[in-house]
Parts: sequence; C-alpha cells; structure tokens
Amino acid sequence: MLHFLPVGLLLYFFPDTLAVMLGIHPMWLARLSGAALMAWGIMLALAPRWPHTLLRWGMVLVNLLTLATLLPAALKGAEPHAALLVVCTLLGAAAVAGIMATDG
Repeated sequence: MLHFLPVGLLLYFFPDTLAVMLGIHPMWLARLSGAALMAWGIMLALAPRWPHTLLRWGMVLVNLLTLATLLPAALKGAEPHAALLVVCTLLGAAAVAGIMATDG
C-alpha cells in the first residue's frame, strides 16, 4: 500500500543523465507522475491518523508538487510558455486557497 511513496520519490528525483540514457523525454512528465505518486503515498500513510483534514492537505500537496514540477518547464528557453504559466498560476492559487481554508 505504501509502495507509492518510494516509486514517487524515485521518479521525482530521477537523474537527468540516466533519463537521457533511457530515452525518457520530456523529463517533466516523469517528475509530474512522480509528484502525484509521492503525494498519493503520503496521503495513504497519513489517512488513518487524520481522515478529516487529509483531503484538503493532500490536494495542497499535489498542487504544490505539480507546480514545482511544471514551473521549470514553463520557464525553460528564451520565451516562457504562456499556457504552462497559466496552469502554474492556477495551481499556486488553489494551493494557497487550500492552506488558508479552515477545518470548520
């Protein structure tokens, strides 16, 4: 059940040199799936202890990990990718809204 966490960590911190040798491209796709698996593993690990607040903090975690994954890809190159920047802005706003939400 908690095997999602190590697999997510492996994919998220996968070395670029090894990815080039294996032909994994684009790298942000592997990191995005690693972020989702890592967040899922953390949610599964914490679910028995805090079932009521877990969904909100899990979504905040997923949004922040996805934002951290997509932002370098959006800023890469001479001209930033506008569509990815919009997605990153929405993910950041959703994460902030989730952090500021109350449990009541």
